Amino acid sequence: MSDPYPGKYDKNHKGEYPEPFDPVLEYIKEKHPERAESDLPGLVCSSLLYSPDELYWVDDSGKIIFANNTACSKLGYKPGDLPGRNLGEIEEAKDGSLSFDDLKSGLKDSPGTIIYEARHKRADNTFYDVQSEAGFISYNGMSVIGIYSRPVPEEKNENAVLADYENEKTAIINAVHENVIYYDTDLSVRWINDKPVAAPGKKLEDLIGKKCYSFWGLGEDFCDECTIKKVIKSGTSITEEKQKSSGRWVEISGYPVFDSSGKIKGAVESILDITEKKKTEDALKESERQYLELFKTMTNAFAYHEVITDENGNPSDFRYLRVNPAFEKMTGIKSSEIIGKRYLEYFPGGRKTIIERFGNIALNGGDDSFVDYNPALKQYHSIYIYSPKKGTFAAIYSDITDLVELKKEQKVSLEQINRNFILFFYTGRACSARD
Repeated sequence: MSDPYPGKYDKNHKGEYPEPFDPVLEYIKEKHPERAESDLPGLVCSSLLYSPDELYWVDDSGKIIFANNTACSKLGYKPGDLPGRNLGEIEEAKDGSLSFDDLKSGLKDSPGTIIYEARHKRADNTFYDVQSEAGFISYNGMSVIGIYSRPVPEEKNENAVLADYENEKTAIINAVHENVIYYDTDLSVRWINDKPVAAPGKKLEDLIGKKCYSFWGLGEDFCDECTIKKVIKSGTSITEEKQKSSGRWVEISGYPVFDSSGKIKGAVESILDITEKKKTEDALKESERQYLELFKTMTNAFAYHEVITDENGNPSDFRYLRVNPAFEKMTGIKSSEIIGKRYLEYFPGGRKTIIERFGNIALNGGDDSFVDYNPALKQYHSIYIYSPKKGTFAAIYSDITDLVELKKEQKVSLEQINRNFILFFYTGRACSARD
C-alpha cells in the first residue's frame, strides 16, 4: 500500500502535508501517543482512508476538512477534491430528517452520537440514500464533527420499492386493452385503469368508491347475473360473455382477491370489448354453414387429400382427408371406411401414374383436368384437381361411365351401319351386272 502522505510526518508541518489532513493526524497522535510519528501515515491509511464506509470530518461551519477514499469514490470525485467544499454540496436532508444545523444543535445538547438519514449527491447530480452516524471529536480545544455514512440497507428502501412496484403495476395494467377494475366485497370501485370502455366520458377519479351499476347504467342495483358477485360468493375465477344494452359484446373475467388469512377481500374484473370478434366469429360460422351445405348438396363427388412423399421428396402415396356424400354415392365407399386411409392401402393395385399426377399438383400448385378410368371401380371419371394448400389437393369427380359406354355403343353402331352400307353397295352392283 503506498504512503498517502509524501515525506515523513513533521509536527511543525513545514508545508509537507496538505492542510486538510492535519486534524486527522493530530487526533491520532493525541489518542495514540504510543505510536511513533513515522507510523502515523500508515495508521491513517489503514484505519480511515480505506474504510468501507464513507468518512467525513467537518468543521463547525460545515466545511469538509477530510474525506476518505471511499467517500470520494462513491461520490465520483478524485481523492483530495472534497476537502474545502461545504457538506451541503454533497448531502441533502431527507424529508423529516436532520439538517446540518439541527445536527450540530443535537450533538451539543446531548453527548454521544446521532444516527440520521440523508441523501448524498454525486458529482453527476444523481442521488443515493445513506444512513449516517455523527459525533464530536475534540482536539486542542477545537471540535470537529466526524460523520460515518453507508448506503441505506435494502429494508430501509421498502417504501421506495413499493412505490416503484405500484408505478410498474399501474403502467402494465394501463397498457392492456381490457378495462381492469378492482372492487371490494360490496362491489365499490377501489381502483380502475385508464381504459374508457366501462365509463366513456367520465373521469377515472370520479369512479373510485362508486358501485359498479352506477357507471354501467344498470339502474339502482346490481344485475342478477353479476359476474363479480358470483366470483366473490364462490371464491373462484369466472369468465363470461355478455351483450350490453347498446348491442355490443364484452368478455368479462372475474378473479377473487384474498387477504393473508385466506379470506376474500375483493375481486378484480377484466372487461374486453369483443364485438368485432363476435362479428367475425358469426361471419365465419355462416361461411362454414354455407360451405357445408354446398359440400353436402353438390352433385359432383369431392375428395380432399394430403400427399405422402418418399425419402427423396417424390410423391409415393396420398391420404383421404374428407369426402362428400356425392363421393360416397358415386363410388359406393362410405366416408367412415376411407377417411384417414392411404390410396394404396385402400386400393392395393393403385396406379403409380395417378399418384404422380395428383402429387405434382399438391407439391407444385396449379390445377389439371383429365379423363381417367378407375379399374378398381370400373368407372370412367372426368376429374378436376387443384391444390388449396401446399402438400394437399382437392379432386372433383364426375362419373362419365354411361357417356363413355354410350359413345362406344354409338361407335359400334356406326361401324355396323358402315359395314351394312358397303355390303348393300356391292350387292346392288352385282345384281345390276346380271341384269
